[in-house]
Amino acid sequence: MTKAYFTLTTCLVALLGSSFVVSCAGDSNSGDAGPSPVEVLIQGISVQILQEVENFSTTTAALSASTTAFCAAPSEAGLQDVQTQWRASAVAWYQLQTFNFGPADADPVFPLYSFVDSLRLAGTDYTNSLRTTLEAWRTGDTELNRDFFAAQRFDDLGLLALELSLYDGDDLAATYASDSRRCAILDGLAQDLEERATAFKIGWTESYDDTGTPYVQLLLNAMLPSGREPLVQIVVAVQNYLDYLHRDHIIDIAGQLSNANWVLLEGAVNAIDEVCAADLEGGNMLYWMQQLGGADAASKLQTDLTAAHAAIAAQDATALETALSALDGDFKREVPDTLGIDLGLTLTDGD
Repeated sequence: MTKAYFTLTTCLVALLGSSFVVSCAGDSNSGDAGPSPVEVLIQGISVQILQEVENFSTTTAALSASTTAFCAAPSEAGLQDVQTQWRASAVAWYQLQTFNFGPADADPVFPLYSFVDSLRLAGTDYTNSLRTTLEAWRTGDTELNRDFFAAQRFDDLGLLALELSLYDGDDLAATYASDSRRCAILDGLAQDLEERATAFKIGWTESYDDTGTPYVQLLLNAMLPSGREPLVQIVVAVQNYLDYLHRDHIIDIAGQLSNANWVLLEGAVNAIDEVCAADLEGGNMLYWMQQLGGADAASKLQTDLTAAHAAIAAQDATALETALSALDGDFKREVPDTLGIDLGLTLTDGD
């Protein structure tokens, strides 16, 4: 297959403290050879990742602020505000965890992502054991300070612990008003989640694993610690996510108390759709699959994305799992085969 090249204004991510902007250099009319299809996809997707990182950081900060305000004066309206902020944070997470690598799993023993979402580690639902843990905290006498929460196990923290705190029980606003330890738990869990989100942001935009180099820079410069090529890492991450979503029947486990399961899966599919079809100067993944001789593969990928969106709109769990399984196969075979990249997977991985 002949490798296609095109002229493109080259966009790089410039890091400014804890935030980022996209700065562009180059002249699309200069006649110089621009980035390859793979390079433009990496550049475009890196911007998407940073947007997801920023969104998760922003939503968890809003969640933490709303819990503090609620605990200062518990009310039904305040509880509803905290619940709204939890849903926003959870959706932001389901978008961000499409890219569950780099800062997410820099620590192989205690990966950062597991402290946000214990379900993602092995598809294990810790609801029942966590309910017991939260009750023990509430009735105990240990000081519920930052050191206390920092010392807790991954499966006692994160989005699930907050969901239980916000949705599990009747007359919760009144219960919080009469129980200061319950509020201390809620506030501590929210602050801990915000700190985890900040750690994601620091790793991507400031210093990965205390190296002093932002992970996004390693991604753009093809210097990943794993030794993988950047687009391979991205495609593997998406494929692993799709495998997890349908294999572990996440639609039947996640967001049950909050009745948020469909909106969470919608966030995941929206993020994957953007990986494929984002409006990028120079063409997105679907475009380059077509240009590189994979029109049928691109058509299948688009059909499967459409099917996933339709299943979510209809709230059809069986149809969604079928569509997610098909997309899993697309990212295992059609996408890498058409783009000419080797994922290093066997045909049974993710099936």
